[in-house]
Amino acid sequence: MAVITFTLIVVSFWAVKTTKANSTYVDLALNKDPINPGSCDTQSHGQIKLIKDRLGDERLVVCSENSDSKSSWKFLDGRSTIGEYFDPAYDCSDVVDRVPAAKSGIYWIKNEAVIKVVKAWCDVTTDGGGYLLVAKKDDPVTWTVPSSNETVYPQGNPHWSSIFGDMKMIDIRIQISTTSRFEDTKADWSFRLANKRPLGKLLVRNYGGCTEHNPGIGDISYVKDLLLGKTVNTQFRCSLFSAHLSEEIGWGMMNRCLKMPCPNGFAIIQYGSSVKIKLDDHGSFSYSAYKNASTSGILYSSTSFVGCSDGKCCACYGPRRGTKNYCLKNCTAINGGTVTKNAHTWIWIRSSVPKRAWRKCIEYIKTDSNGIKHTYRINEDTGIEEKGSCAYSEEVRKSGAVLVAPNEMAVKKIHSAPGLLLYRSKDKKLFVHGEKEWNELAMENEVSNF
Repeated sequence: MAVITFTLIVVSFWAVKTTKANSTYVDLALNKDPINPGSCDTQSHGQIKLIKDRLGDERLVVCSENSDSKSSWKFLDGRSTIGEYFDPAYDCSDVVDRVPAAKSGIYWIKNEAVIKVVKAWCDVTTDGGGYLLVAKKDDPVTWTVPSSNETVYPQGNPHWSSIFGDMKMIDIRIQISTTSRFEDTKADWSFRLANKRPLGKLLVRNYGGCTEHNPGIGDISYVKDLLLGKTVNTQFRCSLFSAHLSEEIGWGMMNRCLKMPCPNGFAIIQYGSSVKIKLDDHGSFSYSAYKNASTSGILYSSTSFVGCSDGKCCACYGPRRGTKNYCLKNCTAINGGTVTKNAHTWIWIRSSVPKRAWRKCIEYIKTDSNGIKHTYRINEDTGIEEKGSCAYSEEVRKSGAVLVAPNEMAVKKIHSAPGLLLYRSKDKKLFVHGEKEWNELAMENEVSNF
């Protein structure tokens, strides 16, 4: 029997370049730096390169000109490049504002606090989104959790990230689950700070409601229960973390570990290669929604608690939507609370509130018994009906799709956003809000003659 052999020849075009005017250079070999296509300018205009995106998938990008005549890399499939290594977001809130279809996950960010481009895991949905994951624990023990210059992943190894120690935060969020899944979350709350401060100054002493002897997360403006979706305590000031032993160990070292790697955690001193001595057995995060309590934690009752008090470590929480105290010190439950050692904890920060969040405000008109119409809104923090329009003071009213304000002082009270139109009645001028400020469009006579 004759055997016929066929030879299959595969030709791979790794690079194709034409010599005609306005030529396009197509590089189908994975870029040497797989996440960075390099510079995009007049010299590289029209180039197409194969890179790996923030999720590790291979994608083609093209260097093309924008409407402002500047060149930048764009995905050929039209997907947004915000949060890619070559087009980093400012923070997780920036992702929410600039990528309408964004999903929670890994994004590259860069700002004055992190200096270089770094990876961050962003939650773009909870409470309007914008939360950046800075820590993950898989049990209640606090003092052994290391910090490192690595990105924190929801299902990754337990550690704090020391990359974001200089990033200023307005919200701090604690999320507790009985498994490694977000879906099994039992408690999820955030502290709105009265004043922004860096993550590396998370814990304070003798300031913001925290005492000289018991430092913690202080200078809190209010507490929001994110499972309930509303503010539950506007008088809360300090979530006690531990007793004060020394600024060189415990809470003081914890702050330093948020700015530099600490392989042994914040309470352990190592001598030589093997001798480790534990000098602190406290460290917890908690809050209270009960009767506007100002403090919670190691010495006080809490609505939710995770961490250690006098060497006893646990997570404690109450029923969903509960606003009583369910946790006593030393890991004891009250009022039907649950105490467990099977706890996974994620800690998040938010450096700014997404501009998109305020647009979700619910506004409506009601007619009173005298037939007079009034505008009401639902306060997104408290869930309570309030008189007035969304995000604007009583001096400002809506006229169709245009805001009308009497003077410059009233304009300053407006929560502005790009594209917003405003008519200032005092001097009869029309403005549109750009990225940072109001820009004058026309005087009244110019509008009339249009």
